[in-house]
Amino acid sequence: MKTLKFGKFDISPFEVFYSSQYCLGLVNLKPITPTNKRTYVELFRGLVPKRVVLRYASLSTEEVIDLTNTASQISQVLKQLHSEDLIWLIQDGKEAGQTVPHVHLHIIPKRFSEWDSV
Repeated sequence: MKTLKFGKFDISPFEVFYSSQYCLGLVNLKPITPTNKRTYVELFRGLVPKRVVLRYASLSTEEVIDLTNTASQISQVLKQLHSEDLIWLIQDGKEAGQTVPHVHLHIIPKRFSEWDSV
């Protein structure tokens, strides 16, 4: 089996909750939602292209379409389970806050009551 990568990090198959032709859905090991209780909904929000790509503009058309379609599918599940409001976040480059040099899309369920102190 080919080793899955997130930037320079190896990804365990146990961290993958979804796989399409061009992208993977990964569990989020460092969720930013400021709640004390973590639910499975809060843990599955990182989508990455299977190919390690530093910047969004470097993705192929096929990868962009697949990433967007997958994000839409995952968003529908999150809306049913958690919240109607979601943030789709891509930090594209170091100055934008990207900490892993691999394009990744966070899908963050948003409830204002959870973010009062942020």
